[in-house]
Amino acid sequence: MGEGLRWGLGKWGGRCSARLFLAAMALVVSIASGSEIRFALTDPPIVLLTGINASVGFDLLAAGIETGSELLIHVIEGADADAAARSASQLNNVVGELLVVVDSELTQVSGVVDIRVGASGSHDLIFLVTLGGNSTVLASDSITRLRSIPGVLCLLPTFFIIVVAIQSKNVVLALFMGLFVGGVLISPNYNPFLGFMRAGDTFLYGGLSGADQGLLLFTWFMSGLVGLITKNGGALALGRAFAPLATTAPRAQLCAVCAGVAVFFDDYASILIVGPTMRAVTDERRVSRAKLAFIVDTTAAPVASLAVLSTWVGFKLSVVQQQLATLGVKEDGLSVIVRSIPYCFYPLFAIAFAFIVAISGLDFGPMLRAEEKAKAQAGPAEDEGEGATE
Repeated sequence: MGEGLRWGLGKWGGRCSARLFLAAMALVVSIASGSEIRFALTDPPIVLLTGINASVGFDLLAAGIETGSELLIHVIEGADADAAARSASQLNNVVGELLVVVDSELTQVSGVVDIRVGASGSHDLIFLVTLGGNSTVLASDSITRLRSIPGVLCLLPTFFIIVVAIQSKNVVLALFMGLFVGGVLISPNYNPFLGFMRAGDTFLYGGLSGADQGLLLFTWFMSGLVGLITKNGGALALGRAFAPLATTAPRAQLCAVCAGVAVFFDDYASILIVGPTMRAVTDERRVSRAKLAFIVDTTAAPVASLAVLSTWVGFKLSVVQQQLATLGVKEDGLSVIVRSIPYCFYPLFAIAFAFIVAISGLDFGPMLRAEEKAKAQAGPAEDEGEGATE
């Protein structure tokens, strides 16, 4: 009977997974000592990059543990999981560790532990929690069949985005190509069909669901307004309105600055509208393309960041409201943004500097050489800044 009992227990122990065994041990320790430790993974990665650290989120609750005690989180890979389930005194294939100090009778920690694997393929990882130098496992969790790919492959999405953007001149297509390549990389056996699905349900859906929906709607509507203004000839009319006033080079520069201030609702729209519309005006008055590029850039983001109605306001409002809620301040976020305008020193000084340079005609350094070259030419300036406003 004794032999049969030992054989039965051995067979049961062989079939019992390391995770169930650890849970049983944690329960025994908790009952015996009056303490309780709970550990659970919260944000496991989809895929690992070989040789590159990855962060895994966790929640840890420690009750009844002496203040000042140290809890160690060990991350063990694959083959040593069964051995680790019995004791943490001799661990091999450790791919990550973290020390957590108990600072009260009830310690609750939400953090991350960094892990790194050295080979590509599928990995089974087990997370063990021990108390200081004690080898007894108090709590655990695990991840099974976690894929890892060569770290250099993480450059592929960016590479495809750049190449497709240059070749097609279509930013949306290039960005989606980057999502598709990333989806292929995280799919089993680099399956392109599954990669297309992961681009939508993992990256695109995950990004949209975690974003500020109000900010997205505001940006989309504002982008539609910019497109409408451009298509109905508003941008061309803006250039024609300033053309009769640009009778000299300083006046042409001043008109470009005023046009940049007038297109206040988006910095990218300002660059796309003011640059092409004012290029003919400044070329006629022998103003270098480098000078026009400086004016367009100096009045784009600073003006949009100060304007109350712009694509920047949605993001700024979400950040301000979040901080007000964190600080417990009951005040309207928009009023805070408006009152903060006098303290936005960089945008105010940048816009003022653009007006001063345009009115005074003061140039120095490379800009002075570009202006002299433009004045010496009979046609439009063909200087090093020409492509900046194309």
